[in-house]
Amino acid sequence: MLPYKLHTVGNVIVVEITGLGLMEGPELDLMAQRLQEELMRSKGKRMVLDCRRLKFMASVALSVIVTLSHLADQHKGGFVVCGLQAQLIQIFRVSGIDRYIPICGTCEEAVAKLAGQAGGTP
Repeated sequence: MLPYKLHTVGNVIVVEITGLGLMEGPELDLMAQRLQEELMRSKGKRMVLDCRRLKFMASVALSVIVTLSHLADQHKGGFVVCGLQAQLIQIFRVSGIDRYIPICGTCEEAVAKLAGQAGGTP
């Protein structure tokens, strides 16, 4: 079973990470592929990655997050990460990812940020 659940709020796909960690391997590869497919099928190309349960991630998981963000941007959508624990926020800051991927405290804030973006279908 993949470590996430999907639901939508308006035209925003919310990906709730249900496991404690995102490690490398076939499970992460499959998750990345499925999330890319979901993003491309959606009308608004907007996705929130809800990480409130996440405690750790492998560096390759950061690559998946960056890829999803770029994919959303290329199709005039949006991508926001929310609910990061303090140690994961630090990883995003040190790596510089926080400079081009928005980070919100809650899922509600992230959805509101994307819902307010120009472009896409409301």
